[in-house]
Amino acid sequence: MSIVILPGLDGTSLLLREFATIADALVIEYPRDEVLSYDALTDHAIAQLPERPVIIGESFGGAIAVRVASRVSAQALVLVNAFILPPLPRVLARLPIAALLRIQPPEVLLAWWLDGSRERARLHREAVNSVSREVLASRIRMALSVDVRRELEATKMPLLDLRSRGDRLVDARSREAVIKARPDAITATIAGPHALLFSEPAAAWDAIRRFIC
Repeated sequence: MSIVILPGLDGTSLLLREFATIADALVIEYPRDEVLSYDALTDHAIAQLPERPVIIGESFGGAIAVRVASRVSAQALVLVNAFILPPLPRVLARLPIAALLRIQPPEVLLAWWLDGSRERARLHREAVNSVSREVLASRIRMALSVDVRRELEATKMPLLDLRSRGDRLVDARSREAVIKARPDAITATIAGPHALLFSEPAAAWDAIRRFIC
């Protein structure tokens, strides 16, 4: 069984190494210094897919995973703290996002947003800082206008919607949108923060493994 992961906003494998090792999964990274649309990121992912994979999309990668799954044959689709509609008010797209990204949030704030671990906060900052601000700003604007409900409705493979109880970014409306598009979806909730595959790789894999096996 081939498993691929479409990562979150940073688009790197830096935060997914432990999970990818446990799951024996391929992380499809996004270019770090090239601004690409959702369409281009979807094509980028499809070009690297093995045959009939299990597709896991976390956070920002969820919408890409949905687009990919609507176009290819896959064994299953797993959405992890993902959103198919904007997770925050669209008006935020009007802010000077690239300029705001120059501000480095305090490590203690990052630790609070993750799982309380300052070491994980440092790793998270390293991953985000490895990507150009223009690329990150573009992805944030894309997330604030995303709508892949029709693409999700078009998918037929088994679907797991996995959420974490401590998610401080994506709220219950995101799950509701997924369930409305795919009423047959299996849902699961486990302890952990938004970056679930990073902070709770073993628990996340256990939930996913039970779904696909």
